[in-house]
Amino acid sequence: MTGGSLANVNFLIVDDSPHIRRLVTTMLRGMGAQHLHEAKDSTKALDLLERVPVDVALVDWMLDDGTGRTGMDVVWHLRRSPIEQQAFLPVIMMSGHTERQNIELARDTGVTEFLAKPFTARSLFQRLQTLVESPRPFVKTRSYFGPDRRRRSEGPGEDGERRFVNPRRGTET
Repeated sequence: MTGGSLANVNFLIVDDSPHIRRLVTTMLRGMGAQHLHEAKDSTKALDLLERVPVDVALVDWMLDDGTGRTGMDVVWHLRRSPIEQQAFLPVIMMSGHTERQNIELARDTGVTEFLAKPFTARSLFQRLQTLVESPRPFVKTRSYFGPDRRRRSEGPGEDGERRFVNPRRGTET
């Protein structure tokens, strides 16, 4: 992935800190990104997602928007959206709360990648590179829809229920 390859990618950066939004925007612009949208809270993020096509979302876990909603609520909403582009949207969760249970909760909610704060432009680039070079198939079960939570594919889970979903057609395989 080269810096120019991000020129046509639409990014959404969701963080309540103007400093972090500016930092991520600067990093992405340095990588060649040109289409950057920002939201300071979950309400503005969900509104933007309804109006603007987004290819990758970078969402802070701990949004302080006064509503009690967090970045995890944004991911929850996306994964249940009837709009295919939103349901399959790659989401990079940004957080300084990197305890194992938090990373597992993010994964179980449908986060595609986790980026620990503070982060560097290199670590952000590596997460974006993973999205492009090693995309995870989506899985649909009775209790989960989102990117395969494992780094490799081994077939159905113990209950035999897992179904891989093709994000381009919304069909099960």
